[in-house]
Amino acid sequence: MTCMPYALAAAGVMVPEGSDIACARDLAGKSIGIAGGPADKSWRERQAHYTNRTGVTQADKVARHRDAITGFPGASFEARDVLVNDDAAWKALRKEMGAVDNDTLFETLGTDYRAGIAPGYTDDMIDAAAAAFAIMAEYCGPDLTGDGETRDPGTYWSADRG
Repeated sequence: MTCMPYALAAAGVMVPEGSDIACARDLAGKSIGIAGGPADKSWRERQAHYTNRTGVTQADKVARHRDAITGFPGASFEARDVLVNDDAAWKALRKEMGAVDNDTLFETLGTDYRAGIAPGYTDDMIDAAAAAFAIMAEYCGPDLTGDGETRDPGTYWSADRG
């Protein structure tokens, strides 16, 4: 199984106002929490660690949950399309976004989400992703990227091509 990229956004670090962390160097020696989902590289790293500890592979999980897994991409694209095209959907999420009393935050989160959605993937973008994967494989090893040194060619579906 491959993970399907669905956004152009890169990971970020959020710190409270007034924090002494202003750049990546300030993180040295600190612990951070990671938020993400099943297509997130941090989540994939945790899965690799779990497999290493338990022997239960991703393939074992896929076999048990095939219908849910094959249905997820379509549901994900439908949700994405609603958030791209329907302002009312955002209003329904305002409380969960933590932006009830902050119009600027609310508008910025929606605008940035929409701007970060990849409309499709060009060959150049796919090549850049392959290069990034190769770097992760070289420096992070199989705990992060699995046994392969190159990204699975099925990562980008033909329908995703822009």
